[in-house]
Formats: sequence, C-alpha cells, structure tokens
Amino acid sequence: MKSAIELAMEKVAKMPKIEAKDIEGQKQSEMREKGEGLVNRLLNGSLRTKNLKNELSKIPEEGLKFVKTAMLDTLKTAVSLEDPSINQLVFEIILLIDGNANVDVINEKLSPLIDDFQQQKQLLYATLVKEERNRLREKGISGSGMIPNVYETELWEMRLNELATDYRDKLSDVFDLFPRF
Repeated sequence: MKSAIELAMEKVAKMPKIEAKDIEGQKQSEMREKGEGLVNRLLNGSLRTKNLKNELSKIPEEGLKFVKTAMLDTLKTAVSLEDPSINQLVFEIILLIDGNANVDVINEKLSPLIDDFQQQKQLLYATLVKEERNRLREKGISGSGMIPNVYETELWEMRLNELATDYRDKLSDVFDLFPRF
C-alpha cells in the first residue's frame, strides 16, 4: 500500500510540465492588468495621482515595463474629443509614468483635432435639426419656437458615433507621440 505522499507525488509526476514561457506570459498578463487597473483607478478618482509613484514602486522592476505600457495603452482609450479636462488628467498621468514625456507636443497635436471634432459635431447637430424641422413641416408641424431635440434620436447617436470613429482613427498620429517602453 502506498502512502498519501507517494500517491501525491505520482499525480504530480503525471501533470503536464509548465514551461518558462507560459509562466512569463502569465506574469506579463498580470502586469498588464495591474497597469490597466491603475489607470482606471486614477481616472475614476479612487487613486490620487500623488499616490501613483508609491504604487509603481511596489511593482518588481522586471514587470514595470509591462505595467507602464498597459497604462499608456489604457490612457489612449481615455483621450476624449468631448471633454478636455479628462485629457489634462491623461497628460498628468503620462508625466507621472514618464517624466521626460513631451505632453505639450501631444497637446498641440490633439487640440486642433478636438476643435475640428467640435465644429463637425455642431455642424452635424445643425444639419439634423434642419432635416427634422423639414420632416415635421411636411406633417404640418411648424413654428419659430420649435427646436427638435435631435440629441435623443437614434440617428444622432449613429451619426455621432460615426464621426467619433473617424476622429478616433485620426488620433493615431497623436498616440504615436506617447512614450514607449
């Protein structure tokens, strides 16, 4: 009769071997998740920017590159064409990740895109209001005080999403200016 230790050792011997590359891939994945989590906490206010250096100091040196890369990738998705105040927080976080980052150059490239997006959005709004007024006029509904609420229509959502997607594609030039690790 075999002891419990012998049975356990036999089971362990039959288990597939974990290769070093699998372990390394798992560690990298964990570090990327850590970086995404840090940025999300910074953006939602549950982690203050002044505490980021302390959080980064807890990460082993070999994982820091993956954490910072994930943080920058997550920040790219946070860049807002709608709300410049979010972008200021994004720039502040970038500087905390890489003190040598030139956020002024990033901002110079981003600002005209935001301005153009806002103009296109206003133009889209005016166009949809005009179309809706014409549609209502054909039904006999009109008046100088009538301003259709196009913000609540599916067409507005669809066209605004299309516009935002077009500008997201244009942001790739801005993202090329983000630091790399």
